Amino acid sequence: MWPADVGLLVLQHAPSVVVIGIETANSTDRTAARRQIRSALIDAVSKLTGRDATQLSVTSAPGRPLQILASMTDTNIGISIAHEAGLSVAAINPVGPIGIDIVRLDIVAASAADWPQMADDYLGAAAAARIAATAPAYRAQQFAIEWTAQEASLKCVGHGLVEWPAAPASISSLEVQPLALPLPWIGRLAMHPSS
Repeated sequence: MWPADVGLLVLQHAPSVVVIGIETANSTDRTAARRQIRSALIDAVSKLTGRDATQLSVTSAPGRPLQILASMTDTNIGISIAHEAGLSVAAINPVGPIGIDIVRLDIVAASAADWPQMADDYLGAAAAARIAATAPAYRAQQFAIEWTAQEASLKCVGHGLVEWPAAPASISSLEVQPLALPLPWIGRLAMHPSS
């Protein structure tokens, strides 16, 4: 959690991948959350790279991955951000693209009637089958796992959410890992295996 764990980041001195989290308002309005996580992201990249935080900025364009820019030099640092009510997270990969996504399990559970159609439309037949085959008590968790894996993967390759047949084939080669988050959040991190 940022900034409480800033000392860990400094002590580890530029590990390959860093994930930071910020407690945010328990609201669907992401205006303040975006500002908070971007500020923390700039602070973390500054600590990792030794660059002055005032010379770093986060840029975004629709349909493109976020980028962190230094005042005179574009960096190769991959970043990704995800928000849910109460928590925002950011992933930093010093050597290339990365994707991160989180969901709240309680919100996923409340929309159970929508899962079969959403799984078919966005996750594909294999993921829909895994969700359907899961014991009812764990279906919300399985849906959250499948959904965050898909979203993190799409972010990693710089692609927005699309219905399943249009998902780029390149996401199948990504390495997807679970995030260690407190409940009710579940999340996944996606990156290229060589990163």
